[in-house]
Amino acid sequence: MPRGGSRHDGRIAAEFVGGGAYVRSTPEVVSMTTTDERAAVLALTRATRDRPWFHTARVILDAGSALALLRGGGTSRDAADRAHAAALAARVRPADLVWGRELIAAMFAAGVRLVTVLDDAYPGNLAWAYDRRPFLWFRGELRRDDHRAVAVVGERDVAG
Repeated sequence: MPRGGSRHDGRIAAEFVGGGAYVRSTPEVVSMTTTDERAAVLALTRATRDRPWFHTARVILDAGSALALLRGGGTSRDAADRAHAAALAARVRPADLVWGRELIAAMFAAGVRLVTVLDDAYPGNLAWAYDRRPFLWFRGELRRDDHRAVAVVGERDVAG
């Protein structure tokens, strides 16, 4: 994992990103998604201003890659989603990706892991939700066979 120059603790990091979920169990999750891909998911979510986060999750999934979406790969059949993807890509700067990588490294050092909608480890019972989050922060292990799991998902600005 890359080490960033900024110091973040879990509480502050969750506030910067806007929330997440914490799951209790054991320490690792295996995923095929790279740190850069995850950082791009965080940056795109952070750039989301005019729509709920689940719209961002949807356009990331439609593109098949957050990095591809940043390169103009918004491939949704829906015109509004294509416009949302283009607006997000225009807002994200290289510094936002650095921020995402630093945040992931800091959270990893604090024992907190990240899973995105692009990861095979993203909980199936959340993947089917229409309003799924683009990512979840968690501690422990995500188990694919745990259909009764509970996730606590929150946002920094609950009034908005």
